[in-house]
Amino acid sequence: MKWIKLHTDEWLNSTMRFTLNHKQRAVWADFLALGGKSRVPGIICAGEENGALIGLPPARIAGVVDVPPEELSEILKVFESQERVTTEVENGRLIIRLCNWSKYQSEYDRQKKYRQPSKRVTGKSDAKLHGKLQNATAKSDSLEAEVEVEREVDKNTTEPSAHGVCEQIVSRWNTECSPFAEVLKLTEGRRRKILARIRADAEFPDKLLAAVSKAKQTPFLCGSGARGWKADFDWFIANDTNYVAVLEGKYSEGKGGINADQRTRDNLRAAGLLPN
Repeated sequence: MKWIKLHTDEWLNSTMRFTLNHKQRAVWADFLALGGKSRVPGIICAGEENGALIGLPPARIAGVVDVPPEELSEILKVFESQERVTTEVENGRLIIRLCNWSKYQSEYDRQKKYRQPSKRVTGKSDAKLHGKLQNATAKSDSLEAEVEVEREVDKNTTEPSAHGVCEQIVSRWNTECSPFAEVLKLTEGRRRKILARIRADAEFPDKLLAAVSKAKQTPFLCGSGARGWKADFDWFIANDTNYVAVLEGKYSEGKGGINADQRTRDNLRAAGLLPN
């Protein structure tokens, strides 16, 4: 387990409380934690390879600090203007260096000697307990390493295990969803359905946006039916067929061999308003 030093006077009383808003300060705290957790202390990145730093996708970092990618870009501009960070972009990947890290975060290394076990194991029972503790610590470190690798390795496709994937999908939906309703909260139920869709189709995030784009041009899905029903986020993620049906043109006028009444019944069933 790693830890960082937080200068309490600066955090509570410095001009930072006036030059950064609440969200920016929350992101800064996350940056400090990421800098402390990084394989390269003080640099938010995926690690090193052949002496070169490997950046992280901006969307991945945005997911970790829980802000939309475009908002993260604006926050980084503020941090750079205050000389808190410097940034580099390489092949679409972002590297964030936290300024003066070694100056302010040297406490961890200084305290290492005090974190060594001070009690000498003498009895058999103590030795046995000590062995169990060592094994438990090794397992914990191994698990932490696996989680860190899972989060930091760049993937060609967005998988359910990719950190922040559900948040990214909701953010992209809210950016492009009009005229459909905005998602106000990522509930656990929605998270489970999103992950289920991705497990079935790794391209679901991109296909969802393509389906939304097509749905905007489909009057029935926009509420022009006799009952005024309109598609929403929950309908798109409800199963593995709704978004595919939109992409295949099932709800488009004159396509799919389904008349307006049949489309209405199908959509009402999909929305849970009619029995199957």
